[in-house]
Amino acid sequence: MNDPYELLTTHAVHWAENAGRPLDARLLSTVLNLRDAHDRTPGTSWPSGSADHLITVRWPEHRAPGGAPDHRTPGAASDTGALVDTLATFWQFLSATGRLAPGSADPSDLVTEARRAQESMRASRADRAHRTRPEAAGRTKSVTPSGDQIDREPGDTAAGATVTDIDVQAALPIQDPAEVVAVVARSTYRHRLDGLLDAIGERGREVTSAGWLRPKFAAEIIAALEIDEWVERVLGSPPSPWRSAGDHLGLGLLFSPAKDVGLLDYRGNRVVHVPRPMQDDPAARQAHEIALLNRLHHHTHRLFLGDPLPGIVLGVQTDRLKTRADIESWWLQAPENMFGDLEQFGAAAKSMRKTSIRLLGAALLFWEEAGMLVDRADGVQATPLGIDFTRLLLDQARRAGDA
Repeated sequence: MNDPYELLTTHAVHWAENAGRPLDARLLSTVLNLRDAHDRTPGTSWPSGSADHLITVRWPEHRAPGGAPDHRTPGAASDTGALVDTLATFWQFLSATGRLAPGSADPSDLVTEARRAQESMRASRADRAHRTRPEAAGRTKSVTPSGDQIDREPGDTAAGATVTDIDVQAALPIQDPAEVVAVVARSTYRHRLDGLLDAIGERGREVTSAGWLRPKFAAEIIAALEIDEWVERVLGSPPSPWRSAGDHLGLGLLFSPAKDVGLLDYRGNRVVHVPRPMQDDPAARQAHEIALLNRLHHHTHRLFLGDPLPGIVLGVQTDRLKTRADIESWWLQAPENMFGDLEQFGAAAKSMRKTSIRLLGAALLFWEEAGMLVDRADGVQATPLGIDFTRLLLDQARRAGDA
């Protein structure tokens, strides 16, 4: 297959050579084609947040063909460093030659963003290494809901954190598909998503070259569906200013999962709603809804700096997490929590603890609105949807651990 970015890469290489700057043509070509294929983002478009997404999400997910290194492993640190150096040169090239697309961030800001993302990934790898202690007598290996393996002392119960001593089939019994579909239909997330799909319609709406809704229509949808208010209610602060619809957090959490599962598709310069055929079988409808929420879950992992959902549901179902205080205590030391080891922050530990609890509260509210949980005065409960979805996540984690 011809590389659509071959000419752009060649020009960038020549510019870098003349400027005496580092640029790895292979890495650059791989990145440009990854973003084009998976994010529908042109190689010249780099809005704020795109560097972080590339370094922390798109690049770690990538496994190069032909036996090349798997960049999800700790050994990929040097490749990530070379990647950031290459991107820094490439962004300067785009800016200097007038190729940087409108709406892109300043090259210096992109470099700062990429370096921070690189440090975040390095800290995450170090944290995992710290948490995975050598096996010793009396310790057993456990698998967390995210698929991580951690050491366990005999009798250590860390509510909600592991599945070693839990009968998952008993804790997460198969639910009635009709009940699961009914929970989805009542959820505020699904109502808001349906509003977006209806507004786009089968005739569709025009999109930018990057595949996002045009700003004017996006602004209308954000206002009509009260998406800004939703984001502020969940996260406790208003969304960041945006110029491209792809930069808007709330709109992205509706648009991207729908696109991933085919509810939205591109037709030329338009995106259209592709309604699913009417299904009389509740199990088939359940499978569609679970697939959509699986993509939503994928897009939210870094939003809450960890993934508390599986541990919460498992803990609630086994009566290990009975109150909001129980959940907070568990989350502050859970392996899934990126802020779980507060000692690493030194003097900032108290502030990070507050941030961690705040983001946990945001996650609880978010997944309640998605239909997974019910947060009541007498404690958090898992819905039939939450139970079925968590069983799916644990199955995925076990398969990944066995691979």
